[in-house]
Amino acid sequence: MLILPALPPISWLEMRRLQRWSRRGGTVDPKVLEALAAIAPDPSFERVSDWRWVAPSVDGIRPMVEVKAFKGATRSAAWGVAIDFVPVMGDAKLSWKRSAEKARLDLHLGPRPSTGTPLPDWSTFRDWDGPGRAARIARKVRKLAAEELAPVTSIEAIVAIFETRGPPIGSPPRSGYTQRDLAWGLCLDALGREAEASTLLARFCQLVELDPGDRILAKARELARAYGAAEKESAPEPEPRGA
Repeated sequence: MLILPALPPISWLEMRRLQRWSRRGGTVDPKVLEALAAIAPDPSFERVSDWRWVAPSVDGIRPMVEVKAFKGATRSAAWGVAIDFVPVMGDAKLSWKRSAEKARLDLHLGPRPSTGTPLPDWSTFRDWDGPGRAARIARKVRKLAAEELAPVTSIEAIVAIFETRGPPIGSPPRSGYTQRDLAWGLCLDALGREAEASTLLARFCQLVELDPGDRILAKARELARAYGAAEKESAPEPEPRGA
């Protein structure tokens, strides 16, 4: 069960905001959306919706920042990368997301809710909160996202993060982490680690009840290997010893 940050006793000012929010029909103050414009780590990020900012794809990797909605009119910021050769599962089938508008996080670097772990207060706000809180969150997220996204420039770097933060490859499937398993498996394919990739992708297919021979999944594995080969060819030659 998702645990939200504990609510402090409601103040007179927050009560006024709650009343205004209710009169607006439960919609977010437009000034909050304006304040969130500062959340993007650099000017290359395009705001593709009120809640999502996406940078251009470089070698198939798209850095992203988004503000996700949760129960209780709560929203929390997150960041990470979308990978062009990784499709997304929806409506019982895979589909492509190779544009800024369709991009979705494959690798989460920023806060992510999990069982028994509350969302951090510094990245979370309620729909009735004012623009001041949104501006403070935007400044904090912009700094952290820029720092964490900077080194994520290759499939190899992405796999290293998956291996550090994820469970063992042979562990049972976990609901809520299907996109991670799909992305991790395809990135391993890109690095030529096909046996490990097949284990993760089998776990993904088992959890979402997808045919392992699915046409889009097969095409994604083919694209992943092509991306991996291109990345390997473009890597600089190592300096000879003693040079």
